[in-house]
Amino acid sequence: MIQPTTPAIFISFSGNRSRAFSRWLYRWLRKAMPGTVAYFADEPHPGVDWLGHILESMAECNWVIACVTEDNVNSAWINFELGLASSGDRDDRYIIILTLGIIPNDLPFPMRLMGAFEFSQERITSVFGVIARTTSFDKSVVEQFVSEHWAEMLNEATPFLTGSDYPSAPMAQSEFSR
Repeated sequence: MIQPTTPAIFISFSGNRSRAFSRWLYRWLRKAMPGTVAYFADEPHPGVDWLGHILESMAECNWVIACVTEDNVNSAWINFELGLASSGDRDDRYIIILTLGIIPNDLPFPMRLMGAFEFSQERITSVFGVIARTTSFDKSVVEQFVSEHWAEMLNEATPFLTGSDYPSAPMAQSEFSR
């Protein structure tokens, strides 16, 4: 299991826009909190026990963040991973839904019962701060980092925020390792 001082986050996505959002999120989490580890369930490889891989990866994480867009709000994959994350008897797992183009109150049941936040500087700052608070990182330093870098963060986010021209290529395995 990852040490409690290191953020270990399972990031759920479905579709290209959500994938671009998840990649952006991971890059900035690692910049704000070096050493952050993220797990993604990307394209299945033949012969891999995919469910076992997801369960093992999720067991390593205290955080699950789902990147939900209007394109994937009803995705069986997102709902499956959120169901896995919320099942069991873990008291130390936090689930956050970050939305693009969807008001959290408009999420379908049971998603709207989980902690859902619409993409904004205030919400991203809050999410980063809460993650920092549960690790060895100083919450105020992480929140200050987001504040100081928000213009750059927003510039990088523009393609998936506007729904245009975001990368559709799968993630490189080396970029997202344990």
